[in-house]
Amino acid sequence: MDFDIISEILRPYELTINKILVPNPSKRNKKLADGQEMYRNHSRWLHFYPGEIEDIYNDFEEEIKDLKTRYENTETKILEI
Repeated sequence: MDFDIISEILRPYELTINKILVPNPSKRNKKLADGQEMYRNHSRWLHFYPGEIEDIYNDFEEEIKDLKTRYENTETKILEI
């Protein structure tokens, strides 16, 4: 949604977003593994429910998938870096 809002703001100035950078799958998987490790080591001090780390990861994956779908027929490229 933020990209849509920004695009609308830029439109009167004839500016467009031509690239959106997102972490590549390797980096996303590393973040998931780090989060799971942190939860295993510190779950008694963290305010996360069991499986919340995975839920956050899955939500982010859905956001990336949605971005790719919304921008697939536009000039804006979704680049995984």
